[in-house]
Amino acid sequence: GWIKAIEHWTSMHRQERLGGPPYFYILFCILYELPILLLAVFATGQFIMDGKKIRFPWGRRTQEVAKDFHSIVRISIEQLKDAGAARAARLTSISGMSWISGTDKKKEFMRFCIYWMVISFAVYAYIGEKVPWLILHQLLPMIFVAVYRMTDRKAVVAVIMSVFLIVMTLHVAFTPADISEPIVQVQNSEDVRIVMEMIDASDKVAIPTSHYWPLPWYYRGGLDSKISYIISEHDEDTFESSDYDLVILHDEESYPSLKGYEKQEYKLSYWFSAYDNLNRLLQYYIFRDGKVGSINWDVFSKIRVTNATF
Repeated sequence: GWIKAIEHWTSMHRQERLGGPPYFYILFCILYELPILLLAVFATGQFIMDGKKIRFPWGRRTQEVAKDFHSIVRISIEQLKDAGAARAARLTSISGMSWISGTDKKKEFMRFCIYWMVISFAVYAYIGEKVPWLILHQLLPMIFVAVYRMTDRKAVVAVIMSVFLIVMTLHVAFTPADISEPIVQVQNSEDVRIVMEMIDASDKVAIPTSHYWPLPWYYRGGLDSKISYIISEHDEDTFESSDYDLVILHDEESYPSLKGYEKQEYKLSYWFSAYDNLNRLLQYYIFRDGKVGSINWDVFSKIRVTNATF
């Protein structure tokens, strides 16, 4: 299994179907995980500064300390206890180190998490496949690092930042509209609902394009009897001489007009366009009003002529 996992990612790296810069996931953290990112950076600094408190011996006593260190490693903890406090005191005075029997598991776990976090960011910065959900692999160790030495002051900062994070989550997850967010890789537009209402109100619908998903999913189990997915070649006469109530086309395969039909454009799917927002990043970060790219439908509705009596 693990060999296939490596083979999969090697293949994705070569294809680079969805590319991005090495700092791709750093930007995602700034946008969506800012509290955790800042706390993790601060906690890493805490861990490094804690390590600087250990003084390593140099000079004439180095060989003597090395011999003592080597002998302690060789004996068991029980033998070390039996050796008495005198030997421990002597080692402390020679090395300048605060010696503890056994290992500080919490600190070693934190050391592991920092390595895990840094290596994860490095690996995914290098891999050519850049997709939003892969941020989770990097976020997990970052969460562990962020809670290192959670002092009262740090906890207050964490609570304030968490409020910000909750507001952002509500905005991204529960906004009933097309949202300009890069975490939405490609998403069906809310316009699809409008088109489906138009299909429901029609008796006969033509879809002469390969860009028709997700309609087959929603109109399944006999509900698609009114829909004709036309694969063969077609032109304006195909529809102008027919009795289709609705004709749905990809805008790049569409016609300027169809006789007897009214034309309207709707978004099928959309995505955040980073390249269209590079010159307004700060404005986008605050207001979230970035530009999006989209695949569009041209929807032609039959014009019904009614006889009025005056």
